[in-house]
Amino acid sequence: MKLKSIKRRVATVSVELCLAVITVSIIWVYFDTSKAINDVNDARLEDLSESFLKVLVMTDPSVLGENQDMAPEDMLAQITSKTSPEDKLEQWSSEKLLKDDFAYLLLNRQGSVLANSANAPPVDLDLMRRPGLNDIKDHQKGNTWRGVTMVLTQPKSGELLWLWLGEDKQLRGKIENKIAMPAIVPLLVTTPLLCVLLVLFTYHLFAPISRLEKEISEKSIDNLSHVNISDVPTEIDGLVKRLNFLFDQVDAAWQREKRFNQDAAHELRTPLAVIKLNAQNALKTDNAEEKNHDLAQIEESIVRSERTIEQLLTLAKVESGLTVDLDKPVDVVSLLRSVIAELVPLALKQNQEMMLDAEFESCVIQGNDIFLNCLFRNLIDNAIRYSGDGTSIWAEIVPSHDSVQIIISDSGRGMSEQDIERIFDRFFRARETQNKVQGAGLGMAIVERVIALHNGTITVQAQHPGLAFIITLPFQRSETQTLTTET
Repeated sequence: MKLKSIKRRVATVSVELCLAVITVSIIWVYFDTSKAINDVNDARLEDLSESFLKVLVMTDPSVLGENQDMAPEDMLAQITSKTSPEDKLEQWSSEKLLKDDFAYLLLNRQGSVLANSANAPPVDLDLMRRPGLNDIKDHQKGNTWRGVTMVLTQPKSGELLWLWLGEDKQLRGKIENKIAMPAIVPLLVTTPLLCVLLVLFTYHLFAPISRLEKEISEKSIDNLSHVNISDVPTEIDGLVKRLNFLFDQVDAAWQREKRFNQDAAHELRTPLAVIKLNAQNALKTDNAEEKNHDLAQIEESIVRSERTIEQLLTLAKVESGLTVDLDKPVDVVSLLRSVIAELVPLALKQNQEMMLDAEFESCVIQGNDIFLNCLFRNLIDNAIRYSGDGTSIWAEIVPSHDSVQIIISDSGRGMSEQDIERIFDRFFRARETQNKVQGAGLGMAIVERVIALHNGTITVQAQHPGLAFIITLPFQRSETQTLTTET
């Protein structure tokens, strides 16, 4: 299943989370502000109730059963209230206090209304005679009053009175909205801007991935160069390095394939042409001797082609870049002895003498027996083929404390210093041997690669007469080797 773009998903989730957090914040701010405003209004209502009592007494003392001519200060001094007293008489007017937004009721013990405002709500004795704050519902008008009850004691009779002062909650709601909205509006205004910035920032963060995608889209089998992207985060940088490593591997494999095809075409073109020519000659002639000669030439060309193909495949395997076990115990003495025994028949055909000189019956190193067998076989086979008739070929094994030295020498025609410098080049063959011995020129390239895989070294020394190959291989390898690619 194909998923949506990560960039779009991250941007969408970021915006959704932002909206969710801001929505919760707006609700929190609104209710928290409303609560704070409500608490302030309740405190204001309590203070207003005390002040209203003073104004009421001054304007109409008869509501408490006193003479109209009595001084307001004397009247206030005789009243006992269960709310906090005011230090000074505030200059409140009944017109200011008793707007439609406020209402009051004065009740006696029997629940009778001694005084009230025109817009007072229905009497609720249970709530209105309970000191403190309360909510009174006016079902007729469909509104609610927030009120406060103050308990009074008449100066003469000592009878209890209840003064209830209330405020229309619709007014409160308007005031709360008026105060709370300025705190919310900035959040509402900045939210779209914040969402846009989140989207832009997300796209900016994903810009390196977009550049990486563009770079990779330009790659092809003919363009496997490194991805060159700077200013990338750590995670992308690791991905870029890994991609560059893979590009190196693919490019090396592609180069190996092209090189193998070129090598095969180069080396097989001539023997195939010779086979074709000899086959045509054999078909045209009726002479048995000429036909046999042509068939012998075909057989010789086929043998050469087989050897060339074998060498090409061996070199391709060595350079394949695959992980190969190079930590097997390999007995160099036993391996070299078996290679010599295998090639002795070829040496005897040319009257050559072969010898093995080893101080010990066994000498074990870490390596790959198949590759080492190929190494020794190529060196000894070359010595047999190129040294000439009647020569001597010998192998010597000299161990030391941390390595073993294998010396393969012959007493043949040798090589010039110029040819020795190029002996490990692919398809190189010395001039004096090109027309005398058939070969592909790949054997020494294989030898050099196998020795490199085993952390060894090889040197070539001219002798008088002959040539000597001195190979040094360590007993133990420092780390597990992986076949790497040559470009």
